[in-house]
Amino acid sequence: MIKNNISRNWFFWWGLFFPMPALAFGLGDYKVGAANFILLCIVLKKIVEKIRSKKLINRIYTLHFAFAISIVFTMCVTVLTMKNDWMVKAFGFEIKMIFFLFCFIFLFNNEELKKNKMFFFEGLFYASVINLIWGWAQMYFGYIQGININKVVFGELLGIDAGINWDQSVAHNIVYRISGLSWETASFAIIEIIGLILTKNYYLRVIIILTLLASTSKTAIILMAVLFVYWLYQKLKFIFYKEYIFLRKKEIFKITVMLALIIGVVSCFSDFAFDYFQRAIDLGLLVIESLTTNTNASANVHKMYYEKVVYILDNSSIYNCLFGYGMFTAGFPYTQNNLIAFNGVWSPETDVITILIGNGVIGFIIYYLILAKGFLKAEDYIDKKFILVQIIGGITYLYCQGWMIPLFMITLSNLGNNDKNPLKITNNCRGGI
Repeated sequence: MIKNNISRNWFFWWGLFFPMPALAFGLGDYKVGAANFILLCIVLKKIVEKIRSKKLINRIYTLHFAFAISIVFTMCVTVLTMKNDWMVKAFGFEIKMIFFLFCFIFLFNNEELKKNKMFFFEGLFYASVINLIWGWAQMYFGYIQGININKVVFGELLGIDAGINWDQSVAHNIVYRISGLSWETASFAIIEIIGLILTKNYYLRVIIILTLLASTSKTAIILMAVLFVYWLYQKLKFIFYKEYIFLRKKEIFKITVMLALIIGVVSCFSDFAFDYFQRAIDLGLLVIESLTTNTNASANVHKMYYEKVVYILDNSSIYNCLFGYGMFTAGFPYTQNNLIAFNGVWSPETDVITILIGNGVIGFIIYYLILAKGFLKAEDYIDKKFILVQIIGGITYLYCQGWMIPLFMITLSNLGNNDKNPLKITNNCRGGI
């Protein structure tokens, strides 16, 4: 754990508030997220420091710089092809992303990003614990009291709407799905998965795993499976290079304790647990049934995003194919071609399609090259797992809209590494599964 001046570090507070979009404050007619405000303070503070030092530009990183330039071209295409609210929303996202990306490229060097990244991870860890507690409170009040505390606290008491329906924590009137300090179960899933990565406490891991199962998030189950496979890969690699015993006595003991704890928790709360998980199973069966019928279930819609992408690219101009329609407004061609109809400005709930349609083929290739290079050059397993869950999670949900800037910070921090020894990789800061 980082102990020196943690409360004074802006990156810690950015990490703490980052996965809590429900915490916003009014600025005129707009709601400003606490995390966005802190990030702006970080950048402005750094700009002032650079001006005083009269050294404004650090090393330019080719891929990140190329992605920022591709967004500039996307902006031009946005102005020419998008309409009304779509153009305004896309233009706003593009300006924001160019500004912060250029700031991270030009203002921070590798060593600064490496140090501040650890504070950011520490903030994320505490955020995962807070979300975990809030999630169980959400489930308790929703299941036993029939009260949606997110709707009561954020929707009614604080008046935070931003076009958000706080009723989303209830799925098909079957089970109260946990969403934490946000409005989506998938958003809760990603921060708890990151908490699972960052913690070394086995008891906390058990609680997080149980909570993720209780949330009934398909993305969470997929990401837990990916992390388990990656854990096996780590073990096998170390066996190959250093001839370690795969399951040492200490690890067998830890696994036994975890299993016993899971059984104990389920036994203590058997009536509540079995009833709740029966509802979760019913919900899962409902989703499976929806895949075989002509319904508009979430999984069916996600499937349609992928099915129609070739049609959209084939019927788009060369400029839209290369540079996209607009950042995080990739729903525009779906709406224009009457493929999927949603109200307002929207984007497909998957990183892959949103980047491909929104930023075009060029932006898509550069973006995933950045992530691939960041994953390969990372010296810390925390960084590798963080990037990995964002890549895999982005197949089933739209995470890049919120997590793109932290991803760029992490990949930028690793560009100075020259790690050729697979045993050199460490678990700095924290390190869980």
